[in-house]
Amino acid sequence: MEVPPRNEDGQVFPASVTNTVVLRSTIEGGMQELEETAYWRELLGRARFCGRDQLEPLTNKADQLMAIFVTIVRKTKAGMAKRKF
Repeated sequence: MEVPPRNEDGQVFPASVTNTVVLRSTIEGGMQELEETAYWRELLGRARFCGRDQLEPLTNKADQLMAIFVTIVRKTKAGMAKRKF
């Protein structure tokens, strides 16, 4: 049985807060994966294994995803800061 998360006063966080924490953690994990993907794209480009025309669409999509993920994390953090427990 999973123990529900608690604040420093021992109060159980509402489910919505727990879901927000899980969402933010998952998105941050996705951001780490995108950073690793950027590293590999750079290596592929430097090694000339893939042409620039092949890597550019991937880079653009990865940059768009990163911008979306950053926005989600910022908004969830701002929403958490406004809540009172």
